[in-house]
Amino acid sequence: MSEYKSYSKFKDAEEACLGAIPEHWENRVLKYIFSENKEKNTGGIENHILSLSYGKVISKKGNENFGLIPESFDTYQIINPDYLVFRFTDLQNDHKSLRVGYSDKKGIITSAYLGLKKRKEDIHSKYFYYLFHSLDTKKYFYGFGGGVRLSINWNTLSKIKYPVPALSEQIAITNFLDKKTGEVERLISDKEETIKLLKEKAYKLSVNGFDEPKHVNEWEDNFPNDWKTLKAKWIFNEIKIKNKPKEELLAVTQNRGVLPKSMCSESFVSPDEKGLLSQKLVIKESFVISLRSFQGGIEFSYYQGIVSPAYTVFVIKEEFDNEKLRIFYKYFLKSKPFIELLNTIISGIRDGQNISFTDFSTLNIPIPDIKTQEAVFEIDKVITAQEIKAKKEITLLKEYQESLISEAVTGKIDVRDKVQ
Repeated sequence: MSEYKSYSKFKDAEEACLGAIPEHWENRVLKYIFSENKEKNTGGIENHILSLSYGKVISKKGNENFGLIPESFDTYQIINPDYLVFRFTDLQNDHKSLRVGYSDKKGIITSAYLGLKKRKEDIHSKYFYYLFHSLDTKKYFYGFGGGVRLSINWNTLSKIKYPVPALSEQIAITNFLDKKTGEVERLISDKEETIKLLKEKAYKLSVNGFDEPKHVNEWEDNFPNDWKTLKAKWIFNEIKIKNKPKEELLAVTQNRGVLPKSMCSESFVSPDEKGLLSQKLVIKESFVISLRSFQGGIEFSYYQGIVSPAYTVFVIKEEFDNEKLRIFYKYFLKSKPFIELLNTIISGIRDGQNISFTDFSTLNIPIPDIKTQEAVFEIDKVITAQEIKAKKEITLLKEYQESLISEAVTGKIDVRDKVQ
């Protein structure tokens, strides 16, 4: 951080993990800075549902509420702009989630979370969001009481002293970090957009080959004339292998495909010993129909492991199977036209019910020409290389961002002249 100036004099912060802070900064007990939010949504007056996801307070869409909808939202707390939100549930099991968020919108969120609102006008809430976010990334909240707690309540947190710069410095630090984190997020977004465009090209090839989209009513008429079409049951076989408790637990996601649960930042409930025996085996380069396939298509797995018995697992029949065709279907089964087709067989099925292999088996599926298979295969190699490169670059960008936040909120760097 040599490009930034340093303050001249320091003193120890009350919280040892913060190290030294500028000498002129105060240390204040949190209950004198913030108060616990106790405003309930009595009478259901507010219906904008919020969620804390990956450290951000976001609007929760209706279709994300499946399985989580309470009978009434009256017990939810009303969150206003400039509030902080903490999720201190499941600390004993989930050591990966980000647990602090800042709200820039009004809405309601579960009262299982802790909402805080500032008590005084010399407090800039978003500075404290950055401070707690930095502590959060260092897994600070897991160390209360000399070990992992099942939960942390306001009574515990409120008695701790945290650094409080002057209001002008709080604002300067916040503006600086807003600018810098925005720059990092744009760089990350650009890298992700490059990969997204390559995937879109692969999706298009998987449906139309080298032809332009036809947009005809009959599904199979959309494919190039020299492609064959067969019912899915003649191309794929369902597999139902169970009783493999020692295999790795897998998660089936829409945006990252199938991956080990150990690689996921979110928390998952793990099955007990009996439940492990009922899990289905997923072999490498097989396909998985999930509860959300009607939204995001059918997932392709590069991993072997076990998943919930609610999922459907299938492979390409031996007479058709080859590496290039597997990669072709990896994209075809997640293409927008295929997802639209998939939805035609689940009309009347309630949201959340899985699509069976029997349902899927009736669909007409193309077998493309070799040229298209090879083209999709080559694009997939480029995408894979780009994803590996982007993952490394994004990791470095995020490390830089977290370092910058940590240095700024504790006064290790003086950023007052860095914001125009």
